[in-house]
Amino acid sequence: MNWGHKIILAFIFFGVFIITLVAVCVNEDFDLVSEDYYQQEIDFESRIEDVRNSNNLEKQPSMVFNANKRRFEIVFPEDIRGTVADGDIVFYRPSNSNFDFKQPLRLDGLGRQLIDLEGKEKGLWEVELSWFDGQKSFYIKTNLFI
Repeated sequence: MNWGHKIILAFIFFGVFIITLVAVCVNEDFDLVSEDYYQQEIDFESRIEDVRNSNNLEKQPSMVFNANKRRFEIVFPEDIRGTVADGDIVFYRPSNSNFDFKQPLRLDGLGRQLIDLEGKEKGLWEVELSWFDGQKSFYIKTNLFI
């Protein structure tokens, strides 16, 4: 085989590589974190105020994942648990928005809520806790690795 054939084969292999690379890139799925991403960006200023309200609390709610029981537990401190009027817990899966889910905040008599994560996809999750006490809104965000 002479140099001419080798150069032509090199160009052919390079072309096949580029075509394969383009095909893989075109078929890649890019998920937004949420469907209403742009509306959330508009509401960002109020979210900053909610975070500020949470940071000003004397004691913040604790969020703990029990790996053995695969449960996520939220516990509100005694001084604020009676003031919670409404709230939500949102679980975002950054790698795949199809796994995202949301639950209403429903505290028991001890000011806690248990969320069963059995059967949920393993990996990194972002947990957002937001609640309203009748006067102010609050927001806390944490990362969770299941």
